Amino acid sequence: MASDTSAEIKAAKHFAFTNGKYHADREGFLDFWDKFITFAVLVAGAAAFGEVFGEATQRIGAGVLSLFALVQLVYSLSLKTRKHAEFRARYFDIASRLEDGSISARAATAEMLKISGEEDPPYCALHALAENWATAAVYGAEKQKPCEVPWVRVQLRNVWRQESFDFGCR
Repeated sequence: MASDTSAEIKAAKHFAFTNGKYHADREGFLDFWDKFITFAVLVAGAAAFGEVFGEATQRIGAGVLSLFALVQLVYSLSLKTRKHAEFRARYFDIASRLEDGSISARAATAEMLKISGEEDPPYCALHALAENWATAAVYGAEKQKPCEVPWVRVQLRNVWRQESFDFGCR
């Protein structure tokens, strides 16, 4: 294995940490909504078919049940959650191997680029926040955050890709 400089190792770890954090956050978001929608389907199903609630409540429950079931079917959140969990594990495994010296920075970067090819386009605000986190994790909290993410865009980080916005990442 070729001898890597500290800067090359740090750059590769930053790459791994940024993507690992990104996928951890997406996994958490999607897992929450998957469970929430499943719960809503169960509650709406009980309301739709329970005679205790009356006819109007049954109609509303049936409508809500259909809506949430459609969202669950179309967006397949549990599958996406598993994909992000797998990507997260792969990126942090590479970071771990970089730390123990069992992989070179060049090989780690090549492996991460392969993984990147399997991913969907990123949610850019979330990725910028992950890059800020990775910068603090690799280079220290005193290092300036590379990206500026406005508050509104932070709130929309998991629901809008925001591909055309410039987060000023350096």
